[in-house]
Amino acid sequence: MEKDLTEVQAHVERLARDQPFEVVEDFIDTLSIGDTPKAALWLLAWSYMSRTDQRRIAYEALASTGR
Repeated sequence: MEKDLTEVQAHVERLARDQPFEVVEDFIDTLSIGDTPKAALWLLAWSYMSRTDQRRIAYEALASTGR
């Protein structure tokens, strides 16, 4: 599993460099792995985004909660 996760990590990093975040999220969602590795991969992809985009998405997520 570790080698497989390492390969998936490399793929996520390639996607994160070249694709919109939503594409990376969709890929991560399709994986048949546990929630903890998925969360770690998501955070890795998130780290490739600019701070401005991170903050904008965070505000959008908060606004979508209806509070």
